[in-house]
Amino acid sequence: MALEPIRNYCDLLPVLNELSMHHIQNVTTQQEQIELDVLTGPSHPERAEEVTEELVKKVIQICKEHYDYVIVDVPSAFQSITYTALQEATTIYYPLTLDTMAIRVLKQTKTLLDRLQLTSNEKFQLILNRVQPKSEISEKDIKNIVSMEPAGKVREDFLGVQPLINMGLPFYTKKGKVSLTKQTVDINRFVQKNLVKKKKGK
Repeated sequence: MALEPIRNYCDLLPVLNELSMHHIQNVTTQQEQIELDVLTGPSHPERAEEVTEELVKKVIQICKEHYDYVIVDVPSAFQSITYTALQEATTIYYPLTLDTMAIRVLKQTKTLLDRLQLTSNEKFQLILNRVQPKSEISEKDIKNIVSMEPAGKVREDFLGVQPLINMGLPFYTKKGKVSLTKQTVDINRFVQKNLVKKKKGK
């Protein structure tokens, strides 16, 4: 998104005991084209080690009270703060590419999350990523292999997306202008089906 954040969530540690939405907004960076508030991590890895489970929990809980949607991008490595974030999640969306190594990792991850009771009540959902007709493993194969119905899919479209990534441009703007790629069509369909309609139905 071509963001240049000045502050990050580590700057919230000194005010942890009195943390409020005002503090969080002071350290977020706004993506003005899509009106998205982004709370970034530290640029220096050693600072990330300072983050506590309490900070992660409080930030997510406060944000859920003030935003329509809160999206948390967790690292692939499973840590205590990852567990805390997943505990606070309403739904866990797991992106899966159609290859044997990714499926093997999914099964290991699912086993761990089952033990931690993080997959109950349809909380754990699959999103098939970079889907293409030439893949040796099909969408139908995935259903049979992992016994799960994917919540959505995003097709491969390197040529459509790469120019936007190179320029640091978002796929969608607040004025409703959409860069028409296979990914934006698929993501829009997924959001309408799994987020917007569910929220309206509450």
